Amino acid sequence: MKFLFIILFGFYCASCQNTDHQRLEETIAVTPVPKFNYSIIGSDEKPALAVAGSLISSVSLKELLLKKQFDFARIECGKLNEFKPYAYLKVKEEKKEQNTFNSVFLMKICPEDDANSEYCVKSLEDFKARIKTNLNCELVFGGMAKPKMIISNRFEISSHQILNAEKYIPE
Repeated sequence: MKFLFIILFGFYCASCQNTDHQRLEETIAVTPVPKFNYSIIGSDEKPALAVAGSLISSVSLKELLLKKQFDFARIECGKLNEFKPYAYLKVKEEKKEQNTFNSVFLMKICPEDDANSEYCVKSLEDFKARIKTNLNCELVFGGMAKPKMIISNRFEISSHQILNAEKYIPE
């Protein structure tokens, strides 16, 4: 009986690790707002550059997230050298502005699959020294028991936008 349980549990775990991304029937056009802010987060031993920006869409990402019952919304960008940008979208705090919706994101740039690494990009100077190309990204929704779904067009975040980010100063 234990053996059968272990096999079934193994199949369940394997199905959750589906790395193929599905696509939404009709992708949503999103555009990053040109103005970015940055701050240094983490401890003194493991600082990391955190870049904040916004995405504008004509469709409510919050409504889509809730209607389709996804657990997370994030921006996935292509790998840059040995680094992988990680950005989490704050969809639940989305703001409607005229006929568009604005969702804030927070991005860290770390070695692939290691967002808590001590080797994350630590400052704008560190970013400039390591990254020479723009970020090619798309918006992905997913959940614990749901496969990841690409919901947006591919969009670009230029390295210049990050390098020209203003330091975030809490009010």
